[in-house]
Amino acid sequence: MALIAFLMCLATSIWVLLPHELVFAFRGRTLLAQSDHQGVDDVTEAYRAAGMWMEPFLDINSDKIATLSSWFTASCVLLAAEVVL
Repeated sequence: MALIAFLMCLATSIWVLLPHELVFAFRGRTLLAQSDHQGVDDVTEAYRAAGMWMEPFLDINSDKIATLSSWFTASCVLLAAEVVL
């Protein structure tokens, strides 16, 4: 039983570590061009513009990260089962 838990823990851990198509594009040049276009003069406004610019990327990744989080949770539960068994 512990061997099965180990193998499943190993499989779910590898699945989490495999490359997934997440969007982490952050180009400073594009952000600076957009801030110049909007006329950002203050650091607070720059942070606000950067936050608004990154918000769509966070929405795109939220479902994928939630799925990976579920797999990671399953891996932790299987590890605990393996230790107990």
